[in-house]
This record gives sequence, structure tokens and C-alpha cells, in this order.
Amino acid sequence: MKRWAPVSHGTVREGVIAGAVGATGVALWLFITDVLASQPLYTPRVLGQGVARLLGLGVPDATTAIVGYTIIHYAVFAFLGSLSAAIVHRSRKDPTIFAGALLIFAVLEAAFALFMLALHAVELFGRYGMVQIAGANIFGWVLIGVVLWRAHPGLRRSIDKGLSGA
Repeated sequence: MKRWAPVSHGTVREGVIAGAVGATGVALWLFITDVLASQPLYTPRVLGQGVARLLGLGVPDATTAIVGYTIIHYAVFAFLGSLSAAIVHRSRKDPTIFAGALLIFAVLEAAFALFMLALHAVELFGRYGMVQIAGANIFGWVLIGVVLWRAHPGLRRSIDKGLSGA
């Protein structure tokens, strides 16, 4: 019986995969909530137009806004997945890195909330819009975590050590 070679845990490769899973989960979350509100693709269109406005590009048509948002969305999640994978890989040598990772997570979440405020999300999505988008964002982070958790069976020990300061 032939044994399989161990799977490579390259940081970028692993991070891009984790990020793609997270980005796809967020996209599905937003699509489902938009369909339930009888406005398919409303959220990516509005976010794409908002980003274009912030970059001084004017307001693009719906298709350009959705495609532009999707490209940015996946690129950001590939970066976040790679950052998360780098943290996981580094934590094998220094388990206390998880304390820093929690701080980074809190800062990223706060930055995301400020970004949504800059896009005037409450006016664009209604009073539950921030909840919808924050829920999607947390769902994306959970998916990234699940991918990395499954790829690194010893991760729990590193988390325990890191949080206890051992």
C-alpha cells in the first residue's frame, strides 16, 4: 500500500486557500441575505460603488461595481488568510504569538467597522445592515479558523500554551 506524502503547509498557499474559503462563505452569506430581502447582489453592488467613491473613481455601473468589489473582497481575504496562516505557523515556535493574534483580530474588526462607517453602511443597508455585514465578517473569520484548525491538528496545544503564557 502506497503512503501519501505529508501535505505541505506553505504559509501563502495555505492562507490563500483559507482566505478563499472565508471569502466564499461571506459572499454566500451576503447573497442569501440579499435574496431574502428580494435584492440579489445589492450588498456587493453598494459596497463596490462605495469603495469606488472612496477611491475617487466616481460611481460605477452595477456590473463594474460587483466585479470590482469581488476582486477586492477575495484579495483582502487572501491577505487575511495568509496573515492568519503565518500566525499559526509562527505559533509553533512561540505559542504566545496567539495573544498578539487576538489583538490583531480586535484591531482588524475595529478597522472593518470604521471602514463600514466610512461607507455610510447604516444609510445604505438600513439599521440591520451593520449586523448583516458584521455577521458575514465573523462567519468568514470562523471559516478561515476552521480551515487552519483542520490543517494543524496540534493547534489547540499552541493556543492553550499561548493563552496561559507558558
